Amino acid sequence: MVINIVCAWYEVGMRHYSFSVLKNLSDLLPKEYQLKVTLVLRNEVVNYPELSQLSNLNINYLVIKNPILNILSKIFPIIFDNYILRKIKADRSDLLYILFGGLFFKNIHSFKKIVKVLYTIHDLNPHEKNKSSIKDHILSRLENKRDGNLVKESNYLLTNSKGQYDQLMHLVDPKNVFFAEMPSLINSQISDGTLKVPELSGEQDYILFFGRIDKYKGLDILINTHLSSGVQTKLVIAGSGKFWFDVPKADNIILINRYIKDEEFKDLFVKAKLSVMPYISITQTSLISIPFYFQCPVIFSDIDAFRALTEECGSLICDFNNLSDYKIKINSLVDQHLCASIVLKQNDFYDRIYNPKRFTKTMQSIFDYIYIDK
Repeated sequence: MVINIVCAWYEVGMRHYSFSVLKNLSDLLPKEYQLKVTLVLRNEVVNYPELSQLSNLNINYLVIKNPILNILSKIFPIIFDNYILRKIKADRSDLLYILFGGLFFKNIHSFKKIVKVLYTIHDLNPHEKNKSSIKDHILSRLENKRDGNLVKESNYLLTNSKGQYDQLMHLVDPKNVFFAEMPSLINSQISDGTLKVPELSGEQDYILFFGRIDKYKGLDILINTHLSSGVQTKLVIAGSGKFWFDVPKADNIILINRYIKDEEFKDLFVKAKLSVMPYISITQTSLISIPFYFQCPVIFSDIDAFRALTEECGSLICDFNNLSDYKIKINSLVDQHLCASIVLKQNDFYDRIYNPKRFTKTMQSIFDYIYIDK
């Protein structure tokens, strides 16, 4: 079976996600499944050290460094789409597996004429986003439109969210919808990282928020609650992106508003007292695999998706709008026995859910079904 996998290696989270998927398939999928990969990059290959671990894969790189060309390639993707079409024909592919579309694939009908299409849905319901420019508004609208079209027109759909899976079962033919557990984001650069975070020199036992600065992650609520609660433990906000609100200056808030290198993750999480995820909405996230891997207790917001998750992983739930609840949950983790109990349950969850063999076995069964499906 020949499988063409296409991924736009753009957003940091999607890069880590896609790397894990490709690494698992490369290492564990039987050799009769021929994987032909196309990665779209914004910089030269040498700037992505994790790609050296995928050297046994047949990968074709498309590098679009010029920012204007990058935008134009998304608004007018016909050149990219035609390139992939030619490649699929030359490879005599049985399946086009769209791992992350990145605004390409405007006319999916052209692909369906010659190959079956499996599309990975990351956000069935678009998140709240920071759209600070006309360009951001245009690209956001295009992304939502093309994602919606791919959901409607792809032959098969794949999601790593049980909530999205349930929704999709009512939107399209259920036999063409698949679920696979989310892969871990941990790679060797992360697990063996030796770089220190200079902004945290001398700091430890802090509350950590890690991730790109996005509106749906509830950072405005977290910071306001932290400052109003009287909690003296320092709050570290680490991640790139633009804030949509003015962040108050305070002695117990440390902002590291930049790209965090993979090699810095270990230092960031090992020194943290706990990690918080105050999201106001979520569809799926593999980000939790990072604090779980580094045995860092996590406090989630009280949205439905996280409530369901904590029933399996043992982490804490908090109403981040409630000062009293926030203070109680933060202070409760002074108890070492409670921390150890939470970490033990998170470890068990990590070992069960983020198992590469389990993920690859699921994907192999999906590929087999698609291959014989008429």
